[in-house]
Amino acid sequence: MLAIDVGRRRVTTAQGSANPTALDFDLLLAFASSPGQVLSRRQLLHAVWKDDDYVDERVVDVHTRTVRRALGDDASNPHVIETVRSVGYRFLPTTTGDPALS
Repeated sequence: MLAIDVGRRRVTTAQGSANPTALDFDLLLAFASSPGQVLSRRQLLHAVWKDDDYVDERVVDVHTRTVRRALGDDASNPHVIETVRSVGYRFLPTTTGDPALS
């Protein structure tokens, strides 16, 4: 279970409340807005960092790792965010449908 309260900027998982940073919340929201689709690092940079020319694409990897940690997700056996090698990431739809966005 994953619920994202956009207005309150709160995230709830089956384990309880997650407390991502503001930037990590924005990244999670970018993922959750396109469930099942592969998003490139460039697409995520544009969505979250607004194509800041000073930001390296690898910053996406670093923040994806912290989002996973906040959600209790494991990169080697992902349930929330899957790595698509050499491309980017895919937000995995839950078994009960898309995450609850409110």
